[in-house]
Amino acid sequence: MDIVGQTFKGYLKQPVPGMLAMLVHLIISFALLLVPGTVLGGISAAMEESGRDIEPLVPTVGIPLMVVMALAAYAYLCWMMANLFNGSRKIADGEKVTFRDYFRFAQLSGCAGVYACFFILVTLGSIAGGFPGLILYALLWPAPVIKADDPDKPLMDCFREALDLIMENLGQSLLFILVCSLITSFVVFIPIVGFLAAYPIWALGMVLFTRAIQRRPAARFE
Repeated sequence: MDIVGQTFKGYLKQPVPGMLAMLVHLIISFALLLVPGTVLGGISAAMEESGRDIEPLVPTVGIPLMVVMALAAYAYLCWMMANLFNGSRKIADGEKVTFRDYFRFAQLSGCAGVYACFFILVTLGSIAGGFPGLILYALLWPAPVIKADDPDKPLMDCFREALDLIMENLGQSLLFILVCSLITSFVVFIPIVGFLAAYPIWALGMVLFTRAIQRRPAARFE
């Protein structure tokens, strides 16, 4: 597929900003998950040493803390994906991408919101039996990319356009998702740099493929 080749060529022209951004995103993600748990563990250990019962902490502190951690991780995932699509959008436009392009805030709230809705739909579908989640993913995945490329487009219009595009290009889309997933899985296992490069490459591939089926222009990389 031409899109796969263009994805690698485009990414390799300026790989450092995306990799550095992923490194920082991963550090922040781990901190969101580890720091609250470490604090709670320290409190529990101190209470045990002093002979105090830690059981009351479970419903009053432990469970609420787990919920907060899960929500924080979910919100951060949505924001991170919006930033990956933003950086990829600039590469697809043939522009120079910087580390800062992977750390935008207010201007990406719409894209993060679309990705949050997409993630919720796929999760609910997966809970309902797994296969519905895969179907929803396959039919709606371009929605956050569409929002990243057109920030003024309403949320429902992003999902409607995504569904229309996939139904018109179903075979190509399924092949792209399969090939892209296999390649990303392979890249992840490249020592040291693989994990940092895999997600920016995957995001750029999604942007380029979405533009191709939209028949929108994108830069050509040699």
